[in-house]
Amino acid sequence: MNTIKKVLFAYIFIFVSFLFSQEPAKYTIDFVIDPLEPLGYVDIATLKFIYPYNNKESTLDVSIKDAKGLLCKIEKINKIGKREIEIFFVPTTSRTYTAYINEKESTTVQLDESFNKGVMLIDDFIPIKSNKAGHWQWDNSYKISGSLSFTGKKEGTSFNRITFPSSNKIEKNDKLVCYTCFLEEKHPKEILVELITTPRGKSYFFSWGEDLINIGKQKKYNMGNLPEKNRWTKLEIPLTDINEKTLLGIAFYNFEGKIWWDRVSINDVPMETRIVKLKEADKKIKAYFDYNLSSPLRYSNNTFEIIKIDATASYGVESFNISLNGQNYKENSVEVPIRQNSNRKVTLTVEKEGLTDTMEYIIPKKRAVPKNINIVTKVLPYHPFIKEGQPFTIVLSVRNLNDETLPVRVSKEGFEKTVYLMPEELKHIYIDFLEYTQGETIKVETDVCGFKLSEKLFHIGSVMSNNLTLDGPFIKDKDSNFIIIPSSVKKEKAGLINKDFYNITVAGAYPKGTPEMLKSLLEVKGIGADIHQIGKPQYGRNHRLFSEYLHIITELNSNNKGDILLFFPYIESMKSKTPILEWETYIETIISVAQKQFPIVVVATPFPSPPFPELYQPYMNTIQEISIRKGIPILDVYKIFSDSNHRKLFMPTEGLYSNLPNKEGSHLFISEFINILLNLGML
Repeated sequence: MNTIKKVLFAYIFIFVSFLFSQEPAKYTIDFVIDPLEPLGYVDIATLKFIYPYNNKESTLDVSIKDAKGLLCKIEKINKIGKREIEIFFVPTTSRTYTAYINEKESTTVQLDESFNKGVMLIDDFIPIKSNKAGHWQWDNSYKISGSLSFTGKKEGTSFNRITFPSSNKIEKNDKLVCYTCFLEEKHPKEILVELITTPRGKSYFFSWGEDLINIGKQKKYNMGNLPEKNRWTKLEIPLTDINEKTLLGIAFYNFEGKIWWDRVSINDVPMETRIVKLKEADKKIKAYFDYNLSSPLRYSNNTFEIIKIDATASYGVESFNISLNGQNYKENSVEVPIRQNSNRKVTLTVEKEGLTDTMEYIIPKKRAVPKNINIVTKVLPYHPFIKEGQPFTIVLSVRNLNDETLPVRVSKEGFEKTVYLMPEELKHIYIDFLEYTQGETIKVETDVCGFKLSEKLFHIGSVMSNNLTLDGPFIKDKDSNFIIIPSSVKKEKAGLINKDFYNITVAGAYPKGTPEMLKSLLEVKGIGADIHQIGKPQYGRNHRLFSEYLHIITELNSNNKGDILLFFPYIESMKSKTPILEWETYIETIISVAQKQFPIVVVATPFPSPPFPELYQPYMNTIQEISIRKGIPILDVYKIFSDSNHRKLFMPTEGLYSNLPNKEGSHLFISEFINILLNLGML
């Protein structure tokens, strides 16, 4: 108890002494620790800022207090270039802090000259061009840092191994830091971390828990018992016994159970902070901005960096003007490309009630070799058939194959969305097409800070097009445009004809001999007919529904107009269980084409093919709805053959069923088709 009182008294004494000894600060900086940073687990944080004025050779006197007024220990103060300052300090349990800064003529105090800023190895992503092995799964349900952790199998013995694209320097006084978590009900019996070094490619193994993972004759360093269950635990591996100077790779193993890993680094990496407000003593307003600069990037013949300027920390202002390379921006933050050889001077001017203040800074160049922008943009498979005027949605997948987070914008007329993609991250962008016209081509662009990376064209195509092709899961035209095909919603009036000779087209999936039998039965009634056939497509490995559509549309468009079309829906797309809504718009699209060429269109329901006739019933119901909506006659073969006694009509040989009825069955539905024509007054 006496010890506690002494410690408490010491804190009070330091705090009171600080209050009485501290002179008013020239600059006061309010800042916060980023909410994605693991406060309570990492013992170091960093405050980075641009010193507000040029040519200040004075050194700095800095103190930092948390939201409760507790002083924080400052580990080190770095000066980067002429004006950028980086302060490393020990945080408390608070995320909110204030820094007080004065200028001194004495030397800046470096409280810990041996302090080393850590190097992050894995946090939310791994470096591009790394080699991975094992069971890598990224997970956002359990995490301590950033947005994701990584794990292995759902449960059981697992491992994650990575070899970095380049080695990382290490010293004997360094340590490998990582965080791990596992649950009580799925805890492993042993966890193991392997460090792979160069130049000899030697591995070092560090183990917690039982000795169960077999690593052959190599030495295994026993690090003690397993960490505590149901919470994140910091593991530290001293590199004292490692003789090599570089770390090439790292692997994580667990024997049984389920485990998560996060925030892997050489030494502790400071938590990042964000400045909320910067004030200057005796000034009512203060101009201040931070910036973030990407590595040098190359696209086509352009070499540039992406700079994000944020002036929201300015104090007491109403309006902003950010000037960069001859351009003025009235917002409090901008994100733009900046060419390496361009004028890199940023001028921020702020104003309130006639008062103005200005901050200027020349953004330093990065010496890294420029890397080509590599963003992969793909259109995900979609259903090309829609009802005329109906909105539709296209999904674009965008993946970043660069080493750092990039702002990727996807846009079309009336739509714009920017996503920030981490290295190797993939996101899906949903693009709604609400208004369009027949024949219109809609352009969807992908860009990074105005540099166009890709262009996808979507053509609202005429159903009469003869230039359509299959490209994997897409229908495209001769110009490689993605095709959207609207079907007419108008209810066409059937043209009544009464004559003694007809041009009839029979299309779709119908029994062999159907055209000949139809012609024969019409001749019995004194009617002549020229019967044209459109049979089945060659599917190959193509999309069933799209293959059927292209086949019948090509055939219809390549022949002269006729008098009557009898359309039997193809069976393959139904057997592959095409979703009903997709199948419905596909059928309506075919009927829309047919109604422009034939006065009479008769559509048949699917045959109730045994042994599972119920498979076709949803499609039969859809055909009935379409016939009412489109005002066309229906040949209900499902009803004709639904009697179980008719099942034998689908059995060409004993014990085997066919999808289509035999000759006797064909006579039944052809007779019904002729009755439909009689009822229409055509015969």
